[in-house]
Amino acid sequence: MKDYYIVKKSVKKPMVFRPEDKISIEEYRKFIDSYSEFTWLEETEHGKKWDKVRPVKKQLRAYLNYDAEDEKSFVNLLHSPGGYINVQFDYKVTYDNLMNLLCLIENIDCNLWQIKPKKVLVDEEYSNSYKKKSKPIV
Repeated sequence: MKDYYIVKKSVKKPMVFRPEDKISIEEYRKFIDSYSEFTWLEETEHGKKWDKVRPVKKQLRAYLNYDAEDEKSFVNLLHSPGGYINVQFDYKVTYDNLMNLLCLIENIDCNLWQIKPKKVLVDEEYSNSYKKKSKPIV
């Protein structure tokens, strides 16, 4: 499993886990609802089953490129009360999922941070170099 954080571009290295410029829950929900690539947990079959056993908090967890036939294909996103979005690639980080995620987070003026070592994994320079090579479908 690979863990990353989506944090506002204005946030610098020491403050990644305690950003002053936070992503609000409303901004997160609007972001997820704005793109068909995302699916809320409660809209998935396993989310509906889980909700019967232990009710899930609505509109906190979402998936990027969810495919019910391939449990290893999607990316898990969870809004944190700390003002960032936790991103988990549970099985594999595919090029398509990474590039798709990068295109989408650019729209909310954010960067993707790696946890260990703590650094900007993907910033504007990185994503611009890949845009020249291949453009993900958004």
